[in-house]
Amino acid sequence: MFAPRCLFLSLPLSISFFCRCFNSNTVKSPFSLIELHCSSCNSGTNGGNIAAQREITWDGKTKTFSFTLSPEGGWEFNPYDARKAWIQPTQCEFVELLKGLDSILVFGDFLK
Repeated sequence: MFAPRCLFLSLPLSISFFCRCFNSNTVKSPFSLIELHCSSCNSGTNGGNIAAQREITWDGKTKTFSFTLSPEGGWEFNPYDARKAWIQPTQCEFVELLKGLDSILVFGDFLK
């Protein structure tokens, strides 16, 4: 059974760059701007699940992002294998992640 879309909320985040050394060529790609951690998800295998926003484009100017807390919101799960691509979670996996959410990490290091 799928949860109605109206149950999913948004997570707003405003960022700005304060150093004049910002250059789009120096930004890591892909990089995780924000991660959601659930240590009890996936039966605790590999320390649980991590969902991240990785396909972010940002030019260094002040910007407010709004991330929908749903599987279709651009979140990707860490496969814990550098040879594999990050994958979009199913709705069931994402609800499990939100239910067991331990932490939200926001990364401020965008440079290579």
